[in-house]
Amino acid sequence: SKDRGAVLFEKCFFAANSCTNGGGVCWQDGGSSVRFTDCSFVGNYASNGSAGALYANEGADNLMRVEKCRFSGNNSVTYNGGSIHIRGNASGSSVLHCKSCTFENEFTTARGGLIALGGNAAPLATFEDCVISGCHAGENCAVFYAYATNGKVYFNACRFENNYINGTYGSEGCPAAAGTFIGLNNCAVRGSHLERTGANSQQCCWYNIGAGKMLFSNCSLIGVPTASGEEIPTYGLVRLNNNAANVRFVSNIIVSTLDRGCGIFGGDTQTSLTVTGSYNKMSPVKTQKEGTFTYTSGDGDDLAVYASAFPGLTWGENGWAWNGNYSGTAPLAATTAVNTAIQAFDTDFHAWLNGIGALGKDIRGKDRGATSWPGSYQN
Repeated sequence: SKDRGAVLFEKCFFAANSCTNGGGVCWQDGGSSVRFTDCSFVGNYASNGSAGALYANEGADNLMRVEKCRFSGNNSVTYNGGSIHIRGNASGSSVLHCKSCTFENEFTTARGGLIALGGNAAPLATFEDCVISGCHAGENCAVFYAYATNGKVYFNACRFENNYINGTYGSEGCPAAAGTFIGLNNCAVRGSHLERTGANSQQCCWYNIGAGKMLFSNCSLIGVPTASGEEIPTYGLVRLNNNAANVRFVSNIIVSTLDRGCGIFGGDTQTSLTVTGSYNKMSPVKTQKEGTFTYTSGDGDDLAVYASAFPGLTWGENGWAWNGNYSGTAPLAATTAVNTAIQAFDTDFHAWLNGIGALGKDIRGKDRGATSWPGSYQN
């Protein structure tokens, strides 16, 4: 095996396995390596811990690869990480690579319906060409909850659909800890929502940016935040809730499907925050508290558009597709300018995208050419 003598599982079916603490199917420890290929994980659970399916512990440099696998209904009770939990500390950090997998209805009663990152060092999880749908959390963050110091989660060419929470904020996820980094490139999102009855309306955002760092590049976030079935377009798909300029937006479509509302929303906890972006096509930027948040418009930004500006917009196997006849006024981006902006914000994420051949490609892996359409799809 190329993974230092990995334990290999191929075409296996894991169903209704359980544990008390964590890792209903697999608990990884001691600097080991394991690989799952073309396997199914169905209805596995942790009854009083985290990770109904896969748990990679701290204290050693564990490596786990998961490819062409299906996860459905794996769950945990009490602790973060419904399906997967990876950890790191000063003695060693776990690494998880997922490629061409589907995750459906993964859930936890706590935070991080799909995955949680914990510990005080630098665990890493990557997701490439994955479909993530119907995941949910009893508290926050239906997909990812990153509370590990310096933990990282990378997504490329992933589709997120109808993930939801019953808690307070961040129905897709939140980089919660200082030093945490979340990178999304070529990703498409729709239908994320909050189901809690009587929730404060500003809490129904899709992404809540806490103390961590986050980059959106070449992504399509299209829809309306909802709480308890009520459309609330004024509070944004992305909520900034920190005091550090640690968020960057590059060549995205972040728009409301209603001809009103906003794309990015400044919360009420920061005192003075300035965020920059370039080549984004977004619904207006708003703030909850005057003077606390400023979005500095960069080259090619258009901050007054809605979904109607993208003719032929449809959701399908390629996420959000459209015909390229953009009706806004701002120019599209040079592909080299997009790649340069990604590298300037986070060199490690840029290096990973380059290593998997994703730079200059769209969600299908199609070459973008010299000029990039905003968002994840390019015809």
